Amino acid sequence: MKPILSLISLGALLLSCAATGAATVPDGTLRLHPDNPHYFQWRGKPAVLITSAEHYGAVLNLDFDYVKYLDTLARDGLNNTRTFTGGAYFEPEGAFKIARNTLAPASGRFIGPWARSDQPGAADGGNKHDLTRWNDAYFARFRDFTAQAGKRGVVVEVNLFCPFYKDDQWRLSPFHIANNVNGLGGITRTNVYTLDKHGGLLAVQERMVRKFVKELRGFDNVYYEICNEPYFGGVTLEWQRRIADVIADAQKDHPNKKLIAQNIANKTAKVRDPHPAVSILNFHYTYPPVAVAENYALNRVIGENETGFRGTRDEVYRVEAWDFIIAGGGLFNHLDYSFTAGHEDGTFAYPPTQPGGGSVKFRRQLRVLHDFINQFDFVKMKPADKLVCAGRSDDVSIRVLAEPGRQYAIYIHNSPMPRWKDKAKLNTGEFQVNLELDAPASSYRAEWIEPATGKVLLAETKQHAGGALPLSSPHYAQDVALRLTAATDRVIASAKDDGYRGIWFTLGQKSEFGDKYSGGLGTYTANHVPMAIYSKEADKTFFVYGGAKQGKRHLLAMASYYDHRRGVVPRPTIVHDKQGVDDPHDNPSLAMDGKGHLWVFVSGRAKKRPGIIYRSTKPYSTDEFEQVGQREFTYPQPRWFEGRGFLFLFTKYTKGRELYFNTSPDGRNWTPDVKFAGMGGHYQTSHVRGNRVITAFNMHPGGNVDKRTNLYFLQTDDFGKTWRNVRGEPVELPLADPKNPALVHDYQAGQRNVYIHDLDLDRNGRPVILFITSAGHQPGPGGDPRWWTVAHWLGDKWKFTQVTRANHNYSTGSLYIEADAWRIIGPTERGPQPVGSGGEVGVWASRDAGKTWSKERDVTRGSARNHNYVRRPVNAHPGFYAFWADGNPDELSPSKLYFTNKAGDKVWQLPDAMSGGGSAPAELNR
Repeated sequence: MKPILSLISLGALLLSCAATGAATVPDGTLRLHPDNPHYFQWRGKPAVLITSAEHYGAVLNLDFDYVKYLDTLARDGLNNTRTFTGGAYFEPEGAFKIARNTLAPASGRFIGPWARSDQPGAADGGNKHDLTRWNDAYFARFRDFTAQAGKRGVVVEVNLFCPFYKDDQWRLSPFHIANNVNGLGGITRTNVYTLDKHGGLLAVQERMVRKFVKELRGFDNVYYEICNEPYFGGVTLEWQRRIADVIADAQKDHPNKKLIAQNIANKTAKVRDPHPAVSILNFHYTYPPVAVAENYALNRVIGENETGFRGTRDEVYRVEAWDFIIAGGGLFNHLDYSFTAGHEDGTFAYPPTQPGGGSVKFRRQLRVLHDFINQFDFVKMKPADKLVCAGRSDDVSIRVLAEPGRQYAIYIHNSPMPRWKDKAKLNTGEFQVNLELDAPASSYRAEWIEPATGKVLLAETKQHAGGALPLSSPHYAQDVALRLTAATDRVIASAKDDGYRGIWFTLGQKSEFGDKYSGGLGTYTANHVPMAIYSKEADKTFFVYGGAKQGKRHLLAMASYYDHRRGVVPRPTIVHDKQGVDDPHDNPSLAMDGKGHLWVFVSGRAKKRPGIIYRSTKPYSTDEFEQVGQREFTYPQPRWFEGRGFLFLFTKYTKGRELYFNTSPDGRNWTPDVKFAGMGGHYQTSHVRGNRVITAFNMHPGGNVDKRTNLYFLQTDDFGKTWRNVRGEPVELPLADPKNPALVHDYQAGQRNVYIHDLDLDRNGRPVILFITSAGHQPGPGGDPRWWTVAHWLGDKWKFTQVTRANHNYSTGSLYIEADAWRIIGPTERGPQPVGSGGEVGVWASRDAGKTWSKERDVTRGSARNHNYVRRPVNAHPGFYAFWADGNPDELSPSKLYFTNKAGDKVWQLPDAMSGGGSAPAELNR
């Protein structure tokens, strides 16, 4: 708690190099990683613990709502919390000048492990403690706290003891003779944690340790710290060794033993005489992080499990966190004073006299660090500052964590000691660093990132012949980070989000009647096909969508599934973080190969953003994806054919938005791109039945997307070798003349715009196309009349039927050709924002092969926001028949995700906030 370096006898410090042998065990209990003991393994995966957590009173303070607090940590992407047991230590109000201190409960609100007696007189106002009896309510609370943390992916540091810095803290302690009925503790505060002057307390301490080990045996998310800051208050090193032995002995028969941590020093100290039971070396206020370098050879996790006390500006702690983790640290915990009783969401506005900081904003900055380090295969990395062969100076700190030749994490700031002008804030200016890194020959991908926001400031590819690799940072104000990876490196995506939230977007082309299009566009566009696939083998509907972090607009390419047997969805996987891109044109599409591997094609945008291809590492699983390639493509439409591979339809910005396809036997090696339509630009959608691929598309006269018009149709049944029109006649590619054999209808002649939604085949294999026609591109009455329209090939001609009026060009739905009827599910009905894109979802049906249509059902009604982009899964299951998002097209709003059943009489909302690993979607009241 106090940022003061203590003189300690280094020779007696605990720990032993022999303890690094971390054998692989079948459960997910937190342990040292068997391949690199500087990091953790938890639940089978490598882990770095990063958090900004409350001041240790979550359990012992009855006024503290720890469930809300843990929800906040999980929402902010943090995975650790530190808590004091209260068996010996809690604090009086005003300690360390901390306002609303959670470790200083209000009168009568302290709960500890000891049962209260019937004798009044304890210093906290309650009855005295009985050090021979346990408080069952306390341990139930502690177990629940630990369980709730585990459900939210949070590891709990159980800090068993703490010294008494001042007499007023000692006078509160249950160990003080005035506060217990056992006649123990008639000693000075500096003798409590000794082997020879403890006044009978040692046996009580050992019994308490064994009790905690027993109570927490079944949890996988716990490690023990012997004592907080034992370099104060007379704590002896021999006593620490004794407690470490007691913990080890108490769990000697446990199959999955918990790790033990020792708090070594404030700032730094070099450990020379290790103890075999201790696996984590914790330091406090270790800036710069020299403690990591001094103790790295001991092969333990080196942690900084407390920092603060440098004022309330969060930026200094951001630099401290990045510096520590990139130096090779495996655990970082910042004291976050925005957590108090009544403000467990971390929003307390503390006074400027507070010794430290913490805020919602700061926790989001730590999330950037968490995400940054987890994008590396960090278990294979180690500190490598010496690889910087040019660019260092007294004015800049450059820290490197690397697996040479494969991956490099570099962190740079301009507040190194002794050039740091004011330790309570960072040096700020317009900085740029030019450095050289000793690296072997390869093609490297460099991404410069702003640590405060996660924004990618500069991305570039560098071909390197070996030796000194020159790297020039973009300009930055305080600090900058670099992710440098070999272009052939294996990139794994496995991070999870805590709920289902769609991307909100506006094109920004406004008129009298609002945006050209805007709102919740998580399932946008109709040209991203497919976005959902039902697998009979897994009995799951897998789906992708464009997501966003809570309160943010930058795009996340997300993947998940609905488990039909269990009726639940897991936490969605962030397949690709677009790092500042907020454009849903970059939304993903989905394919599934014959072995059940899922392929996510993350759309790019022209040549400025490549399209990226990911493959699930396991069949029928969204747990983890491997990046397998990147190419220039937009509006991806991948289709898998067993025994042949992928046929891929997509768009390139060559002369407008032109249509292309290629093929691949394995998703990694692709044939050259083939253009099949180039008439100024096009939008298309496609469908597959058997070996047959069909596509419908429009054209953009002169490259003007606002004049999109005409309707075309092509098909292939030989994996793209031959493309034919609806009559089966081969056509020559690329189509270049608007008057060509693929033309379905000349809407240009009637000055009508065409917006294509979907297409399918009737029972005779004849195509049916769903689209909207309008009088112009702008919203409002100027584009009327707009019609939901169906075109049906009868074998000798096309039949066109107007289904119902549309409110907006971009109100988009899907077509279902079923045995008993044809149906359209889409936002056909007036919504709460009637002029904007989308509306209420309805079902329109035809029972005479599309000749006449009538509304069959309202799927949604009374909604707060318009629904839009209703998508049809491949092989749609009756329980997950259509999938879409909502959003307010008139203003920035939340966007939630929904699905309906085949009957359209039930609607479920995917959970937008999740506290556990899986949740059942909520059925809406209609």
